Amino acid sequence: MMDSSFDAAVQITDNRLQSFPDSHLFLYAQKELNRINSFWDDHKYFDMPFYDSINIGVMCARELEAVDPKYCDIIYNALEDIRLKASRHA
Repeated sequence: MMDSSFDAAVQITDNRLQSFPDSHLFLYAQKELNRINSFWDDHKYFDMPFYDSINIGVMCARELEAVDPKYCDIIYNALEDIRLKASRHA
């Protein structure tokens, strides 16, 4: 897809879903990551309106940061890379 930070986010989400297959939080994260990947596949760039529509970071901050900080750090790293790509396109 885009880079190793995004691949790491997908991988850790898949791992968490193997451990917690009914977790609505990880299912939501997977859905958001799929949406990000689809946008990239369709456009080959990110823009700030799309970046602003991504809610996975908010979900981490509200729901998971205290219980799974490693997961959230990986998600935050991927989001930062996406933000940088979006800001270059602005």
